[in-house]
Amino acid sequence: MQKQYKEFHTVENYANQLNVSPKGLLKTLYQLNAAKPSRIIGSKLLFEAKKLLAQTNKTAVEITFDLGFNDPAYFSRFFKKKTGMTPQQFRKRFQEVD
Repeated sequence: MQKQYKEFHTVENYANQLNVSPKGLLKTLYQLNAAKPSRIIGSKLLFEAKKLLAQTNKTAVEITFDLGFNDPAYFSRFFKKKTGMTPQQFRKRFQEVD
């Protein structure tokens, strides 16, 4: 996942890489008391998005494509759903604190 998060965004992608079904991957993670695969994927993407917003001058559109999203509007909705603010609001708030 550390190398492929920009390319693969679905549970099915990772399950295929591991030669298991998506349900098999979910079951294995459940047995390990780990988070759902979709949550793990989303958390990784969100972490990387926050890092890029905080540490670079890249635009939200550039970050969208850097992280493998195809649609800047979808990326903004994803980010806002997870954080409660747009990428621009996050960057502004982060810069105010820094």
